[in-house]
Amino acid sequence: THGLDHLFTKIITNPAHFDDQGRLHVARYHGLDKEPHGCSLPCHPNLCKGRELQMLIDSQAWDQVIYMGDSTNDFCPSTRLLSSSSLLDDGRGNIILARANLLLEKEIKEHPEMIKAKVIYWESPTDVLSIIQSVFAIPSAKPLAFAKKPVEEPGVPKGIF
Repeated sequence: THGLDHLFTKIITNPAHFDDQGRLHVARYHGLDKEPHGCSLPCHPNLCKGRELQMLIDSQAWDQVIYMGDSTNDFCPSTRLLSSSSLLDDGRGNIILARANLLLEKEIKEHPEMIKAKVIYWESPTDVLSIIQSVFAIPSAKPLAFAKKPVEEPGVPKGIF
């Protein structure tokens, strides 16, 4: 874990473990013994990221949600985000960081009516760093810490990232 556990509120992924021979075994998040998640959007049968993101959003008040993805299974959670006009008076709102030239961008452009949040396309990790620095008004010379759990400092917005 490299001492990073405290940075995350929750990690949503398929459960996995290593066996005695060091082989990795990955199971379905929604197991074959459970009801299918029933999402009509292009989600993988083993995990509806939209449903999981919605439960996280509903679990507490968030000032802002930034969702980053690149594939068709990231479209469903992207549709769950509200527009900036429904969040904060300062115009800051939910953001979808969609990797350019991949399947999430294609889905967003084919179904723009389903997307309410601001969409920003990115191509490289450097782009993402610049976007985050801009969103949070962080000077480029200042080190950036990525956090998954809401920040409780006064004057610092809480959000999922």
